[in-house]
Amino acid sequence: MRLHPPTLQGKEEQKDHEYLYWEFHEFGGKQALLKGNWKVVRLGVNDNPQAKVALFNIESDPGEQKNLIDEYPQKARELEQLMDSVRTPNRNFNF
Repeated sequence: MRLHPPTLQGKEEQKDHEYLYWEFHEFGGKQALLKGNWKVVRLGVNDNPQAKVALFNIESDPGEQKNLIDEYPQKARELEQLMDSVRTPNRNFNF
C-alpha cells in the first residue's frame, strides 16, 4: 500500500509557507532561506558558521548572478536573522 499526501493527490491544498529554509552539509556547508522573491545564501558554513551572506532577488535574477547585499543591507540582515533563528541544532548535522 502506498500513501500519498493529499496535496499530491489534488484533494487538499497545502498552506503557503511564510518562508523556506534549507541546508546542505556537503561542499563546505551551505544554508539558504527564501521569503517571497528574496533569497539569502551563506556558503562555507562548515568552516565559518557566521560567514557573510549573499542576497538575491530571484524574480529579477533567477540565476542568482547579482548579490544585492550592498543595495539592500537591511533586507539581508532581516533574512539572515530569520535564517539563524529557524535552524534547529542537531548533533548529527552541526555546522
